[in-house]
Amino acid sequence: MRRITFISLIVVVLVGCVRARTIPDDTLSDIFRDMYIVNAYVDENPSMFGGRQSSVNSYGRTNVAVNMNNAMDSINIYEPILRRYGYRTRDFVHTLAGFSKRKSSKVSDVVEVAIEKLNAQLAKYTAEISLIESLDSAAYAFSADTIASGVSLSAHAIKDTALMTLKYTADEGHYRIEYSYLLDTLDKNYGVRATHYLRDSVGMVVEQETYTLFRGARTRRALELTSSGQATELELKFNNYTGDKIKRPYLDVDSISVVHYPPKDVARDEYLKKLVNYNASDYIFEPEIETEETTTEDTEIAEDKTLNP
Repeated sequence: MRRITFISLIVVVLVGCVRARTIPDDTLSDIFRDMYIVNAYVDENPSMFGGRQSSVNSYGRTNVAVNMNNAMDSINIYEPILRRYGYRTRDFVHTLAGFSKRKSSKVSDVVEVAIEKLNAQLAKYTAEISLIESLDSAAYAFSADTIASGVSLSAHAIKDTALMTLKYTADEGHYRIEYSYLLDTLDKNYGVRATHYLRDSVGMVVEQETYTLFRGARTRRALELTSSGQATELELKFNNYTGDKIKRPYLDVDSISVVHYPPKDVARDEYLKKLVNYNASDYIFEPEIETEETTTEDTEIAEDKTLNP
């Protein structure tokens, strides 16, 4: 990490006539930390900040050339950070200049603290991301729907090839498909393939994957297909032969499993219901219908009109 990249930008700023304040070291380290984050963003988006140009020197270090004529490439990009902590650019410049008069502390000491804070913040965000990923994994595992398990297909005669296709109703989400196969050397066909489709309501292919089967050794295969909601049918086809005429086959497919996982937001909702016994329908209330209230006085008046029309 370049620790003093942004410090070099400060020398072009003139201190105003208003008396500047000294920024405490702890606050200064927070400011440095935020400046590092801004620097990283600027480096990743140079076109937005005046077109920085980077080059690698003979020592393997990256040099950044800054166009100081561009206001967005000057210390002005740090002004919002300083304001957030209640300071201005003149306070920042004054504080850095004051380090030359101090013996007990150096700018590098504050920068080191800023790096430690940056690393701590990164560790926190990493832990939060890990937690979210763990919750998503748990949600997927909870909402997984096993459509097929342990299914086997075999084709040892030409008439068997018509039975080497499986079809299932498809829903939105993604499908994990696993199976093992053995294409024996006794099989006389060449270029035998397995093709798996997601089709829409009129039979058009929404997504597909084609896989050439290897001959002579039992092989385990796993793949995923994703449906955005258009697909209504999942088709697993193991009789995709090349050529006009099918020759004697000898193919065994076993341990076929198909698991459907709903979209992430649906999976999270289902998992939430399990964790807190939450049901969205429990929180749907019918609107109250306003009715006119009949008072005792109104009843008496109505009865009097009936007796004395």
